[in-house]
Amino acid sequence: MDDFGIPHIAYIGIIIPLAGMGIGALAIWTEHKRKEKTLEVLRTYAEKGVEPPAAMLQSLNEAANDKTPDDGTSETGWRKFILMSVMGLGFAGMALWTHSWSDRNGGWPFTLGFGITAFVLIAVGLSKLPQALNGPKKHGR
Repeated sequence: MDDFGIPHIAYIGIIIPLAGMGIGALAIWTEHKRKEKTLEVLRTYAEKGVEPPAAMLQSLNEAANDKTPDDGTSETGWRKFILMSVMGLGFAGMALWTHSWSDRNGGWPFTLGFGITAFVLIAVGLSKLPQALNGPKKHGR
């Protein structure tokens, strides 16, 4: 326990999101550097006045479109519904757990943070339920 009576384990609720933001920032930075190198290669071809190989242009086009959008299928809806609901229930459990000691020790910000996060995650999960129930099936299954 620290000076405020908050168990040290509760600080994981701060560390995990910060680590996630750091990983996200690293992913964005590496994608930026990859695109810079791609532009450098294309600039070199343009300066020489040579057409880049068709295979290279095709691979660049595929890499640019290599996103995994929500395809609107029932399977994607179920996956997102289950993931968000389970995460929301986990955060709801953390809110209940922190509530058990927050009144005595002033840890109400943790309870409030976990509670709001749980509410949002469950709401996002429930928003995917119509897609899960009514979305088209993937082809070939």
